[in-house]
Amino acid sequence: MKPVSIIVPVYNGEQHIERCVRSLFEQSMDHIEFIFVDDCGNDGSMAIIQSLISQYIHREHDVKIIHHDHNKGIAGARNTGVDHATGEYIFFVDQDDYIDADAIETFYNKAKDENADLVYSNYLWQFANFATKYIFPPYVDKKDLIINALNISISPALWCKLYKKTLFTEHGIRFPENTQGSDDFVVVPMLYYHAKKIVQIHTFPYHYVFYNQGSLTKKGITTEWINQTRTSVQILENFFADKGQDYMDALEEYKVRANLFHILTASRRMQKQAFNTFPNVNYSRYYNRLSLLRKVIYHLAKRNLFFLLYLVLEFRRWGGIMKRNLRNIIKP
Repeated sequence: MKPVSIIVPVYNGEQHIERCVRSLFEQSMDHIEFIFVDDCGNDGSMAIIQSLISQYIHREHDVKIIHHDHNKGIAGARNTGVDHATGEYIFFVDQDDYIDADAIETFYNKAKDENADLVYSNYLWQFANFATKYIFPPYVDKKDLIINALNISISPALWCKLYKKTLFTEHGIRFPENTQGSDDFVVVPMLYYHAKKIVQIHTFPYHYVFYNQGSLTKKGITTEWINQTRTSVQILENFFADKGQDYMDALEEYKVRANLFHILTASRRMQKQAFNTFPNVNYSRYYNRLSLLRKVIYHLAKRNLFFLLYLVLEFRRWGGIMKRNLRNIIKP
């Protein structure tokens, strides 16, 4: 058994895949299992991976390449990776991201030293010319962590976490393939729930690349995305229905946040539909927890002032672009 299996779904990622794979093969830890799941892309990603394997000959026997016979999406690729993993622990990396050279060793040592089922870390949002830190806030207990994951107060990201494989195999946890783009939001709270011990690393070993405009989260809200979001919540409601009202309340708060968040990435013609991702939710109960921007979105959307809302968001977007450009020009 390998100590850690790293799973990388691969689909049309040739722009960033080389940096990702080099960061994996250059890990300080030996005997890592590398699983690349070819999800039937039509670019040169797999050729790049094969070329890199020949350059890192000492990693050759630790690499598995699994080929799908048809495109299954990222959730299906992740399931395939888990099915083929032989590691005691599993770590997921998206094809356009990368990790520090000591990342896996740090995660693994933390897990073994503290007998943890799940280890998570802070991470960096990696933009084209700068990076910002994402820091997970402290939590009171495991229940508090789950609630904050369900109501999206903290990042639901699957990556930047090391999982004991038995969390998947002993509890039958699978990535739902009808929730592409939110499968991690479904699975991570379940893994938290089943983990007996969860610990945190306070460094930033994972680099989440946020300037890849081809990734799913940059394409904007669609009707399909909305339907899959509803399916995700239904799965979680079924899972947590008998585990306490606090979890169900957290999911209700998520519905409020999802309605407002979806507008941020929706086109002008999709804004009204995005606002009704979850109709008939109780905004008043969670209103005080919303940011100022979300409150503005709520009041404008509720009054069907979507053109004005569009202008507000465009002003915000261009302000952000100008701020980033100034950051690049003005040197300390």
